[in-house]
Amino acid sequence: MTEVSLFKRSYFQGNLILIHGPIGTRKLRMTYEFLGHCQVNEDEVTVMSAEVFSNRFVENVSDFLIQGQRVFLINRLDSLPRSKRIRFFRALEHSRRLFFSCGIRVILIASDESFFDQPMISRYPSMRIRVSGCEQSNLDERVHWALELACRVTQKRVTHLSPSVAHYLESAGEEIQDDGLLHTLIYAVRNSSQGVLKLNDFFRSNNLRRGPSDDAATCCN
Repeated sequence: MTEVSLFKRSYFQGNLILIHGPIGTRKLRMTYEFLGHCQVNEDEVTVMSAEVFSNRFVENVSDFLIQGQRVFLINRLDSLPRSKRIRFFRALEHSRRLFFSCGIRVILIASDESFFDQPMISRYPSMRIRVSGCEQSNLDERVHWALELACRVTQKRVTHLSPSVAHYLESAGEEIQDDGLLHTLIYAVRNSSQGVLKLNDFFRSNNLRRGPSDDAATCCN
């Protein structure tokens, strides 16, 4: 049975889905592709870190449901401090109960597979998928995918990139894994104006050091 078939079966059965792979692999992008095979629209999906999930899910789940968001992709599990894991597992347990009443699904994404071996996770019926690395020939595709999705998440359009941003994204495709690249671009696109993405737009998220301001020149679509 293919990975897509396994994912679909686990998704519709309500199993906890665990996605893992080394840093630099396309875990988040593959998860979106798998969800597409389950007829899940992107506006039904919320991406958040494990810490944000711990702090917001239980108290704000009604808000997510009103907005039509029922699939939660939880990443940055590896950076979650041990002191905050109990709160995370409580939120995870609450989300599991909501599967039967509201159809809530939670997908966990991590670089370190050992996080999934903890008793509080292994107690649930689950399915694991390991995502392989991204080949050099796919770097442009990764950047284009992340930028397109960032525009959808922020509901803003980017028609031009400044030269320095275009150069940065070329190198970022090699150095940053998909979830990090996507989060970086979401911040930048949100800060952009008039359809132009400039180096200054990355400053608020502290993803780039300050450099000289630049003008828009490169069209990305």
